[in-house]
Amino acid sequence: MRTIAMYLPQFHTIPENDKWWGEGFTDWVAARNGKKLFENHYQPHIPLDENYYDLISDENILVEQANMMHQYGIDAMCFYHYYFKDGKKLLEKPAEKLLMNKDIDMPFCFSWANESWVRSWANVKGNAWYASDEDRISSDNAILIEQDYGDEFQWKQHFNYLLPFFQDERYVKIDGKPVFLIYRVDDIQQFNNMRTLWENMAEQNGFAGIYILSTGDENEYCDGTVLMEPLKSVPNGRDMVFDYEVMAYRIIRDSHSSPSNTFFCGFPSYDDTPRRGKYGRAYIDSTPSKFYMMMKYLYYLSDFRGNELIFINAWNEWGEGMHLEPDEKFGYGYLEEHKRAKLDFNTLSTAEKKNLINILNGAENCNSPYYEQLAKRYLKLSSVMNRWMTIIESGHSLTDYFINDSNKSYAVYGLGMLGRRLVKELVTKGYRLAYGIDERKKHNEYVDVYSIDDGLQEVDIVVVTVLEDEEVLKNVNERGFAKRIVPLIDMLEGMEGLLSD
Repeated sequence: MRTIAMYLPQFHTIPENDKWWGEGFTDWVAARNGKKLFENHYQPHIPLDENYYDLISDENILVEQANMMHQYGIDAMCFYHYYFKDGKKLLEKPAEKLLMNKDIDMPFCFSWANESWVRSWANVKGNAWYASDEDRISSDNAILIEQDYGDEFQWKQHFNYLLPFFQDERYVKIDGKPVFLIYRVDDIQQFNNMRTLWENMAEQNGFAGIYILSTGDENEYCDGTVLMEPLKSVPNGRDMVFDYEVMAYRIIRDSHSSPSNTFFCGFPSYDDTPRRGKYGRAYIDSTPSKFYMMMKYLYYLSDFRGNELIFINAWNEWGEGMHLEPDEKFGYGYLEEHKRAKLDFNTLSTAEKKNLINILNGAENCNSPYYEQLAKRYLKLSSVMNRWMTIIESGHSLTDYFINDSNKSYAVYGLGMLGRRLVKELVTKGYRLAYGIDERKKHNEYVDVYSIDDGLQEVDIVVVTVLEDEEVLKNVNERGFAKRIVPLIDMLEGMEGLLSD
């Protein structure tokens, strides 16, 4: 299985961007203009050692990126490809530079971002990055360069431009077919005819065909679909701020139930407010360890499907806060946790992987008690998170269960994923949280954490988030520091009953 990171080439100036956004524009302009808009909002994202590189003038950057990707388990980069009618191209120079330098060990492929370029993603007037509502760009001058797919002559011209890249031995291929992603296949009205032409041209040039993946909706003329996250799983509605951990479980759930010809995609974080200001969307409280959890299970599911590729969005989307590249806050954390997720998966034997995936998919023929126990825990955890997400999506918090006890003191037993989520909700909603309890004394940014043997002060309510809680409940009860003990499952059932009335 090969891991491919999406790669943005907008880190060098081009005349078009100078004209449209102001002289010297690159994606670093967006990154530098990130502003903290609310509590716990991580902005701006600053590259480690303020490495604001230029992909064209800096001769070493592609080499450095190639070395870094291999060190941390990334097998290839998927360059965004901006191609328009009559051979018009934008931001093509980094890929062309890579093509000309055969010694750079950076396997790659393309994702055709086949949209018109418009001003919709930035709220600007002249060279000002943020504008007031009344100054927002009107629709009559919103289109910067329009996408037009042309006819058969244009399709041939496009394929011939791509051909030298496809012929490069570093280009990613499946079964002898160069892999080519297309963002909006359904926008290409004659896509079937274009696909047939490209298939024939590929075969005439010695390939077995062309392997086209849609990154939008499924299309019968594509070889498969990439669930390009986080856009595929974002909830409908006007919400602009989302919890990363909740979305991670949504992605695992959606991937688990997706069609067979689906390729999975994880993401380290996302925040496009530097580009869109208050109209942007942000996924908050992302950490490398949460990214590890997402990627580990996506590797499991990908292996079960027999997928040859898995994607990460993205290597360097700095203007959208979505990057594996190291930053000042987390350093190499996301890269290190990705490497750990991949290693943890790869160290399992083939039989162990099969057992785990079979259980995750509800099979009963698994012969390992250890993995059976692990899988049952995962399935229960997924069920709890799905129920919890339903409550959140209804506009409530799980802590509303205690709405009549808001003046009580609380403690949370178990600081795993469920416990961390509950701690955050309690603190955010203003409940008086005295401490957390966990035998490993896990660090938590919201509350001090102790062992149950640390001589704990009395609290009104202890919430037990451990799902296999019988022994835990007994232990807490015997210690006598809790006036009332509430299992997390009771909170879920109570809120579900309230919402169903």
